[in-house]
Amino acid sequence: PLYTLLGTSVAFAVTFSIVDVINYVIGLFSVAIHTKNVVESKNQVNFILVCTLLMGGIFGFIFGVLDVEDAALYELRVTLMREERFCWPAGFIIGAIAGAGNEVLRQAEEGY
Repeated sequence: PLYTLLGTSVAFAVTFSIVDVINYVIGLFSVAIHTKNVVESKNQVNFILVCTLLMGGIFGFIFGVLDVEDAALYELRVTLMREERFCWPAGFIIGAIAGAGNEVLRQAEEGY
């Protein structure tokens, strides 16, 4: 449970920092053209929040279950590679769902 909480916290901080930077850069370069931010509406923020918490929780859970923290120094690389093998598919699936869902919500907001 501790690593799940830690993974959730780190994922939240990193995701929303990156989203803020992307929104800032888009706003900076699209002064003359009216474009929408990547994540703008309340529904988009809530959806990305749920996906981020789910992804961080899964990554933290995997880290805790595989006992990466207890691996000896000479085993650490192999243990991290084993953990990566489980994290890549989860990250890919949740990331694809988050990206597609965010775009659907973004397009739905333009209709109003």
